[in-house]
Amino acid sequence: MSIDRELAYESLKWVDPKVYRLYLRLRLGELSEEEAKSDIDSLTKLYIITRMNDALEQLEAMGVIDILNDYDNERILVRLNDSYRRVVE
Repeated sequence: MSIDRELAYESLKWVDPKVYRLYLRLRLGELSEEEAKSDIDSLTKLYIITRMNDALEQLEAMGVIDILNDYDNERILVRLNDSYRRVVE
């Protein structure tokens, strides 16, 4: 199962509320790209999170990891695929 991007960004509100607010404002069109650059730290974190989600989806497609979207707890769980683990060991 691929990462539910909406859930990934929603989970930010518990981890880094400032980055979550930036994401929401960008998504809703309340903030221009130039305005977002005024908070370069949060923008950089948001970019890294987006790239990390891309990388996790690639690892899942290769069979290295399993992804579980946990909607009840608003988080994404990642575990090493058991069949891949046996090959590595």
